Amino acid sequence: MAADSAASTGSKIHKTADKLFTLSKYYPVGIMVYNSSAFMGVPWESIIKVFRNNFDKKHHPTLKEYADEFINSLDGNESIVSLSVQKQFFKLQVESYFNELKESIKDFIKDQDETTKLALNLVSVICPDSVDEDEESQEFDQLNKMLRTDLLKIHTENLKNKVMEDLGELPEHFISDILGNKEYKEIIQNASTKFFDDMEFDNDPTEELGLVAVYGFYDTNSGVVIAGFGDDELYPSVISYTICGMINNKLKILDNSNETASIAIDDSARIIPFAQHEMVDSFLEGVIPEYDEYSEGYLERLFNDLPSTFLQIVEEVDDGTGSKLIDELKEKVQKIEEETKVLFDDYKNEMKNQKKKHEYPILMAVATLPKDDLASMAESLVHLTSLKRKFTFHEDETVGGAIDVAVISKGDGFVWIKRKHYFKAELNPQFFNKYFYKL
Repeated sequence: MAADSAASTGSKIHKTADKLFTLSKYYPVGIMVYNSSAFMGVPWESIIKVFRNNFDKKHHPTLKEYADEFINSLDGNESIVSLSVQKQFFKLQVESYFNELKESIKDFIKDQDETTKLALNLVSVICPDSVDEDEESQEFDQLNKMLRTDLLKIHTENLKNKVMEDLGELPEHFISDILGNKEYKEIIQNASTKFFDDMEFDNDPTEELGLVAVYGFYDTNSGVVIAGFGDDELYPSVISYTICGMINNKLKILDNSNETASIAIDDSARIIPFAQHEMVDSFLEGVIPEYDEYSEGYLERLFNDLPSTFLQIVEEVDDGTGSKLIDELKEKVQKIEEETKVLFDDYKNEMKNQKKKHEYPILMAVATLPKDDLASMAESLVHLTSLKRKFTFHEDETVGGAIDVAVISKGDGFVWIKRKHYFKAELNPQFFNKYFYKL
């Protein structure tokens, strides 16, 4: 396991964050977090270390049971986040998004106002008798109402699409537990009044603002990765979750099945990137994901448009006399449409096969690498993404800082290969002496 040290707070990026930890002091299980470094305002580092101390020497037959116990320690646990704090955190998140949305609308309207006023002034100069000031003011206000309504709808749709792109389709209870709860609806209503009471819309904005509150809350989430061995497991496993917060003592959590894996005889190696993974995907598949998506999308449009283009050409030369040749050409175009779909599917399958061919020798090498080389490889892949962020113009360095690296093995357990400390180890021997000490 390897993790960088970059963490963002607003517009600031800090490069000293801890993201990789032991879940048990005594058994081969580790945990890593990404995206938000806190759960409902509580640092993950504190939550994990409290759990680890309470967990002590307990152990389980499978990694899944370790993961279940950690997740269960969060669900409805008011000693971590009380019910009142849950509501207060939701309120702060909603108000933050509403404030950002209001400023965005105001700035856009301000720019448009200046353009509209210039146009009206120009009209008044050219046709001074055609401009009625009262009528102009009413139309101006109505235009702004419509513009605010459209901007709100666009923002709501964009935020919803962003969250769905990151998390997929949200379960129904994620939305209903907020919008169907009297206290949370009141929080949204109060925030709506606070920020938008002085703004006029063409339609009632309540529904859109409710969705902004919901999707804005879930836009801040944390990835949690648990890896290692249970007592009865000879091969390692990785289990991944996205934790979206807690609403009314209910943990909002998603299983990341595509990032969950177990090593076995017929599946001897895996490289699983989390968070920002395009550079690792490029390394494994031999093609940059953005380029691959663009190429596939372009070819799909080309194959879809080709038959209709042919048909349009045929119809242009059709003189309406029912020529046998024209009818035959139209039939051929229909067959071309069927063939292009088959050809495009063949192209996608061939690309998948080529990616697997590129990935296969890398995974075979990983399956036989010694532990120190595995650690070096994991560190290099994180560093590769860090370099990309550092030397790419107009990209924030959201990956960077020291890279913590650990190897988890059945025999040796959790072993640090590289680990940063915010203090000098030689000045703090008591820290290490008390690590296994328990009153």
